[in-house]
Amino acid sequence: MTTFLLINGLGLSVAQAAESGIPIADLNRSEPVNFEKEIRPLLKESCLACHNETSAKAGLVLESPKTIRAGTEDGSIVVPFKSDQSLLLKVASHQKEPFMPPEDNEANAEPLSSQELGLLKLWIDQGAKVKKASQQKSETIDWQPLPPGINPIYSLSMTSDGQYVACGRANQVFIYDLPARRLFDRLTDRKLLQESAYSKRGVAHRDLVQSLQFSPGGRFLASGGFRTMKLWERGQNRRRQELTAAQGAEVRSIAVSENGGWLAAGLETGAINLWRWPEVTQVRRLKRCQKAVTDLVFTEDGQYLVSCSLDRRLLIWKLSNGALVGRIVGPAPMTAVAFANNESQVAAAGKDGLVRLWKFPFNPRDLKLPKPAQLLESGQAEITALAPLDGNGGRLISANREGKLSLWDVGDDKPVRSMDSGKPVTALAVGAAGRRVAALEEGGTVQLWNPKQGQRLTTLSGDHRLKRKIDRRRRQIVVEESRLKLREEKLAAARQEWEEHIDVAAKAAKKIVKAQQNLEKKTEAVAEAKEEDKEKAEELAKAKKAIIKTVQRSEFKIEAAREFADAYLKAQSSMETAQKRLETAKAKLTKAKEAYDASKVSMHSIAALEGSDRIATVNERGLMQTWSFEAGDPISAIETGLSNSVSVAGFNKGGALVTGNSKGLLTIWDSEPQWKLTRTLGHSSNPTQIAGRVTAIDFSPNGELVAVGSGQPSRKGQLKIWNTGSGKLVREVSRPHGDMVLSVAFSPDGDYLATGGADRLVKVFQVKDGALVNEFQGHGHHILDVAWRADGTVLASASADHVIKLWNVREGEHIKNIEGFDKEVTSVEFLGLDDQLLATSGDGILQIGDERISQKERFIYDAAIDFNRTTLVSGGQDSVLRVWEVASGELIHRFLPPTETDSQEAVQLAN
Repeated sequence: MTTFLLINGLGLSVAQAAESGIPIADLNRSEPVNFEKEIRPLLKESCLACHNETSAKAGLVLESPKTIRAGTEDGSIVVPFKSDQSLLLKVASHQKEPFMPPEDNEANAEPLSSQELGLLKLWIDQGAKVKKASQQKSETIDWQPLPPGINPIYSLSMTSDGQYVACGRANQVFIYDLPARRLFDRLTDRKLLQESAYSKRGVAHRDLVQSLQFSPGGRFLASGGFRTMKLWERGQNRRRQELTAAQGAEVRSIAVSENGGWLAAGLETGAINLWRWPEVTQVRRLKRCQKAVTDLVFTEDGQYLVSCSLDRRLLIWKLSNGALVGRIVGPAPMTAVAFANNESQVAAAGKDGLVRLWKFPFNPRDLKLPKPAQLLESGQAEITALAPLDGNGGRLISANREGKLSLWDVGDDKPVRSMDSGKPVTALAVGAAGRRVAALEEGGTVQLWNPKQGQRLTTLSGDHRLKRKIDRRRRQIVVEESRLKLREEKLAAARQEWEEHIDVAAKAAKKIVKAQQNLEKKTEAVAEAKEEDKEKAEELAKAKKAIIKTVQRSEFKIEAAREFADAYLKAQSSMETAQKRLETAKAKLTKAKEAYDASKVSMHSIAALEGSDRIATVNERGLMQTWSFEAGDPISAIETGLSNSVSVAGFNKGGALVTGNSKGLLTIWDSEPQWKLTRTLGHSSNPTQIAGRVTAIDFSPNGELVAVGSGQPSRKGQLKIWNTGSGKLVREVSRPHGDMVLSVAFSPDGDYLATGGADRLVKVFQVKDGALVNEFQGHGHHILDVAWRADGTVLASASADHVIKLWNVREGEHIKNIEGFDKEVTSVEFLGLDDQLLATSGDGILQIGDERISQKERFIYDAAIDFNRTTLVSGGQDSVLRVWEVASGELIHRFLPPTETDSQEAVQLAN
């Protein structure tokens, strides 16, 4: 800024203005002066650097009308309605010393202009009032939609199991299903659709999303924006609706039309029930078979249904009126049906081990068995499953009771490839583009195959939630072993110190006994000394004092020995506690393994989900799980409560899952319940609950508490702890930082909270009372992130000064620096119990332990890693969410930002 101030059109220097005073403009206006919009901004530029709540020179704070009227240590500076008697206006206009702001001030603040002084004078003459809450509320911010181009990923978070990743782009929050490699949800605050300029779903905040954090169990997601923290909860997998197909008749087959318009259930009795979807209203009951309907398939346009049954019938039904428009009675009971060659043919598998292909459609009035267009033979065993391997049905895959999987090119009589499962296969499910095939074996295991290579990839079995629990228990054991080692080292040191002081204490005790004896003699000698013998009396008195000092020193040594003994006993108790924690962790691991082994029960059915990127399995206990088709990674689990009764599963668009059981009951499940906003803390128009932008969020290890860091730039930080369940404020830490709180992190045991601020300080507070435990200085710029090592003894801080620092929390000492970054270090996290780190920076560096991946053209803001340290994600300025393999450091997937058209859907102005 220039050192000259233009006043009333004349170029006057600050010194010249000081001599004559700065003219005060006479403003001709009748409307009230708005303090927040008109007075505060000019005070901020020229006064608040020295007169704020954190640094109040002369005891003066100019942040609000209330503090201004409170005045200084010497009295009032504003007389409402009398600007000519107000000291504030006099010193600001340089009519009275000390002139404000002073010349050559450290903040380079310049004097108020003539117009600004006129505005200040008018505000005082109007009473220097505080606006009423009702008036303030009416003056809301005129929010406008964010343009599509503003979408960097400032923050992201991953559930500990690596299942979901959330990232913020502009004011939107995207949630991705990582194993399935797909967008799972896009959060919507419905109030914004009613109150703001947004007319379509997909908007979570008014302002940019500054912070995101999943709770430890992944049930909650907290997001931070301007003066608000929102808590989102993932809906629990639930049953939507129950349908009765036929009382007591087992459901043998289920199909949902590709266009989503129909739901069909084939029964043990030979009947077929039809419902309209998604209204789920029953339309009709089809009955032409005498035995179980084993399979159903809809035409792509949803006009026809083909069924096969154990009474050898292959039937075509017209859905609009339920008419039978095609019929073939084959030579053997039929077990599976599929379309081939763009629905120009229908293939039916039989118990005789053959697959017959007929021209589609066929005539229902032809009583003679037509000759199949093709006959596929893979052996003598019953064919139990049949499915198209690609979208147009040019390839088929079949499975039989000998465990043989055969891959066919329609038109060829011999299989292209055969795969041996080793056990009878009872059902098949095919992944997208035929890249994967899941085979359900007799005995209940599911094998995932790569049909192109004829390679068995993995086995799907057990409750994958328990498998994840085993992984967590194993990691907890590593943590407890490390803690125990530290306790043992501390115990050894405490014992050594105690033993060193035992001899000192023993010698001190002997000195006390001897000194006491000497003291008694000296005392008696002093008493016997005569008045005239003063010198002897004084000498004896000095000796007595020396003896007393000897006793005191000896008692001090004994007391020190006692303290070391107490420290040793405390260290011993701490070690015993650590031993018990380790034993408990090992017992929990054993229990988790036993539970997981017990969960490996027989699977009853499998089905491919919409898009064929996921597979669902249902076991004999009624546990329904979904897995990724690509690698068999677990996705979700639903406890159906239908143990020993689920016979088949089918899927519909929109995530609805349909199961049928042995009692004729169909249940529709919400397999992908969406995230819903459950609580909003603060409001964008009210700074009293949360000040400024929420730049940091963290959950306590048990998920019961959530810490929120925010504040006002260059003025003060704010740190509040809330109860996750009730939304009640548990604790506010008074003046945690002199500037905004930019990072927060609970310690692994949940007892402490580490924070980093724009004031360049790292602090550690006790959660129970908010007391400051430690403060670390040494960074030269904002602290952008803090992280605890798993054992809770070391803290890492990442700063805009291009450096990561490690701190010994217990000793309060600096350990070392990690350098080599050319720009801000934006995030940091420990990879394990040593000092290996995951870090990101503005110069595009992604550091994974000792390896650094450089992406110079990208500014990376944040990264996250799963509990097992196998997968990490990163995001930054280019809005691409990248997925990395930790072990190799290789990029394995990218989630691209929405297109401009997609973004505009969420930012359109309301009509």
